[in-house]
Amino acid sequence: MTGDGGSDGRGVWGCAPARLGELLDLVDEAVVLCDRADGPVRGFNRAAARLFPGLRKGHPVSMSAAAPLARAAARRAERFHTVHEGRRLLGRLHTAGGPAVWLVRQIGGAQEAELALFEERDRSAFLDETTRRLGASLHHGRSVRALVEMVIPKLADVSVIVLPASGRRTHWHRAGPGDARSTGQVAVETIERVPKVADALYGLQPRPDVIRPQELAALDDVLPSELVRGEEALVVQLAAGAYRPVR
Repeated sequence: MTGDGGSDGRGVWGCAPARLGELLDLVDEAVVLCDRADGPVRGFNRAAARLFPGLRKGHPVSMSAAAPLARAAARRAERFHTVHEGRRLLGRLHTAGGPAVWLVRQIGGAQEAELALFEERDRSAFLDETTRRLGASLHHGRSVRALVEMVIPKLADVSVIVLPASGRRTHWHRAGPGDARSTGQVAVETIERVPKVADALYGLQPRPDVIRPQELAALDDVLPSELVRGEEALVVQLAAGAYRPVR
């Protein structure tokens, strides 16, 4: 197997003996070998080329090449379950102290029912953990930090809580991929540049609403563009009047 691309439906294994590549092409599961979780790509089999025709040897795992892998890598997640190009995919990452190997399979009806049961149990466990962590402290600051951290990566890649305004400035807390945590202050005028966020902050946004990436540009100090990655955010008004945008 030669060449740098999989657009012809073949796998590419420039880093492995030809015989191994041929054997992996017989596997129904997509196999993508990288130096790290986000690339560069060292090789992939025929199933991976079929699911992600944009993969190229030597290139990073990008949103355009393999969006499910790119999102999981950005979240530092070792497993994912998503719908991509009309296919329901289940993926996992193996490292074992060496190169990163993504294994991805398409799931069908019976497997989907089993997965739905697992997800229901997972949601119950998440709610139990949320109740435990929020009930463990009466300290306002610790409770806010716990809330913003629990969202990652279960519900979103990035989570921000903006507290009710005190004067013309307000505090915010942010959690991102891995251990990325930040806190700071922002002028209320900055928040008011995005009407949906301002409405949530003042208790006028009772239902969650979506904000487009271009609208979020006004909040770059709170939610930098490198974390947004061109995706939409969901604004959720909290009961106390703060708001939580999640992406």
